[in-house]
Amino acid sequence: MFQIAIRNPSGQVGWHAFINEKGNRYGRWFVTDFAGVAKERAFWWCLCNCGNIGKVAGTALRAGVSKSCGCTTAELARERLTKYRHEQTGRMTIHKKKEGDTQ
Repeated sequence: MFQIAIRNPSGQVGWHAFINEKGNRYGRWFVTDFAGVAKERAFWWCLCNCGNIGKVAGTALRAGVSKSCGCTTAELARERLTKYRHEQTGRMTIHKKKEGDTQ
């Protein structure tokens, strides 16, 4: 935990305690440094396994809302595409549902 002074809209300064996330790993994010405070939320500079850097709220890290920079989504989409791709021709196979088919 660490404390930081924050000025509220009326101009008063108050001390707020934040959890020090530096050095922690959440999913593919590695927390490298404190980025600042916005709307009474601590933000952290994070390095993704793929090499991208992002500014992420500490609450999003701890809640599991943010696990990567988005590279996971791209990798999963790529895997899904290659699953239906013909290896020899490189063309996509489109499967259409038949009427009355539930799956």
